[in-house]
Amino acid sequence: MQALAVNLEIRPTSDSPRTHMNLRTYTSLSAILAFASGGALVAPMNAMAQQAGVEELTRGPVHEAFAETVSYDPQPGILVNTEPPTLIEEIPPSQQLEGENVAWIPGYWGWEDETNDFIWISGIWRNVPPGRQWVPGYWAQAGEQWQWTSGYWAGQTEQEVTYLPQPPKSLENGPSVEAPSSDNIWISGNWRYREDRYAWQPGYWVPPQQDWIYQPSHYQWTRRGYVYVDGYWDYNLARRGVLFAPVRFQREVYARPGYRYTPSMVIAVGAFLNHLFVRPSYGHYYFGDYYEPSYQAAGYVTLFNYHTDRHGHDPIYAQRRWEHRNEQGWEQARRDDYDYYRNNAAGRPARTWAAMSALAVGSRRGQRDNSDFAVPLTAYIKNPGGRQAFEELGKRQQTRLVEQREAMRKFGQDRQQLEGRATERTSIGTDQPPQVVREKFGRSPIVAKPAGDLSTKDTPPKLREPRIAPPVVAPERPRDGKEPSPKKPLPIPDRGHNGIPGTDPRGKDAPRPERKPEVTPPARPRPQVLEKVTPPERPRPQVPEKVTPPERPRPQMPEKITPPERPRPQPPERVAPPVRQPEVPRLPQGRPQQPPQKGKQAEGAKDGKREKP
Repeated sequence: MQALAVNLEIRPTSDSPRTHMNLRTYTSLSAILAFASGGALVAPMNAMAQQAGVEELTRGPVHEAFAETVSYDPQPGILVNTEPPTLIEEIPPSQQLEGENVAWIPGYWGWEDETNDFIWISGIWRNVPPGRQWVPGYWAQAGEQWQWTSGYWAGQTEQEVTYLPQPPKSLENGPSVEAPSSDNIWISGNWRYREDRYAWQPGYWVPPQQDWIYQPSHYQWTRRGYVYVDGYWDYNLARRGVLFAPVRFQREVYARPGYRYTPSMVIAVGAFLNHLFVRPSYGHYYFGDYYEPSYQAAGYVTLFNYHTDRHGHDPIYAQRRWEHRNEQGWEQARRDDYDYYRNNAAGRPARTWAAMSALAVGSRRGQRDNSDFAVPLTAYIKNPGGRQAFEELGKRQQTRLVEQREAMRKFGQDRQQLEGRATERTSIGTDQPPQVVREKFGRSPIVAKPAGDLSTKDTPPKLREPRIAPPVVAPERPRDGKEPSPKKPLPIPDRGHNGIPGTDPRGKDAPRPERKPEVTPPARPRPQVLEKVTPPERPRPQVPEKVTPPERPRPQMPEKITPPERPRPQPPERVAPPVRQPEVPRLPQGRPQQPPQKGKQAEGAKDGKREKP
């Protein structure tokens, strides 16, 4: 191993990109051969604390994978005039954070305005959000400058990325409906791309969870287009992982062949929350002393102003405000602290670990709150009051971390090449909508375990469906290539003190800035309006009278002839049978003959019978 180090020492140390590529190749080989020969891949804790040319900072940008910002109107990344150095061979500490879903996410170069140079944003131990995979950010050349593209937590199963046209200006203006109860948090609305245009999805209320923070849906700017990131539940800051301090290197230190760095200074998240800022143009949170008024002009926004000024949604501050909902004056106290640090430079937190460690232990906490938010990893592990536990890394785990680091860098290079391709744009003046580009994308080496494999405490709450409302369709962009004039920002409501408009929000007795008397401009003379001349009425064309055609005679129908009624056959008259007369017995001769009876004689005559004398 020593012979290999000698061979590496004679390599050029120029800062050219080609030399950086060779240096990276040999340092990667050095790390692998060190493990093959039985050497340690992890540096002893605090090995870099006293090294010359390495300055650990107690302020700076927060690793994007630790806390992801949400902007209503995402901006392109910042541009710098200096080429970023080659990535450092960063080795994780020998103590790993315990957990079934923990991963080491490597660091990257960040920009520092004060020194006009790059600083190293150290890697982190991260409890990976359930159902997500990490897509790292990168620096890319843009003309004669270099531009930053932020990373984001994509869906776990996504293997295709969709690049969308720029969304319209956000319509989010705070809650539009009354909260169901005080035990709810407002989730901001956003634009959703449907078919060939954007439609507005309004915000909604959700009940927060004690150990979880909801990350709402938002867009991320890239060089290829805008990427939509759907909402998800993330761990609260106490369970999220271990955040290490950023480092300011001297170039001759990290340019040495075979140089490796291990983070050793922990940033206590519970203490730095009161000194947290957001920089939307860079897509990063910042912690520490950024109270100078010049930082506000440069785009550094405090958390309470980030929400009220409609820059975006801050899930960290929303969660904290809910946790302190029963403490009267909690939010006002945050404003008072900011005013104190802005006006008293001597009371601000130290900017480096060397300056903070030089202070007495009792004075590190500050005059208003705890400013002692940097602690060595050895002391952090031994703290019995901590909620996080650590375990020693084995050789198998060390090898896996080295392979994962190399795979992560390859994954970031693939993203940079994919988004660096020229975007096909439709020609101006056509009726075709802006083109949506879909590209196949591999899976990240850092991905969460399936939800079914996680324990109950690591299983996130179920996502609630947002309130369904009639969508607001965004107007189509003009086809002449000109962007519409920007809309005027919505006025900020005068919240005042304790909700009383017209009073100072910092207190009734606080001095308010003097307002200049309003000067009414002189009235401009109104232009004379010429009398309106009515043109003569034009003669209307005569419409010919409508002639009604004669009525056609209707054909007469022949009279219906009724056939004569047929005589009905009469039944024959019934004849009574003749009545038979009883025979009269003959009298003997000699007796006188009696005259016949009238009735019987008549009947005999009627029958035509005549008696003989």
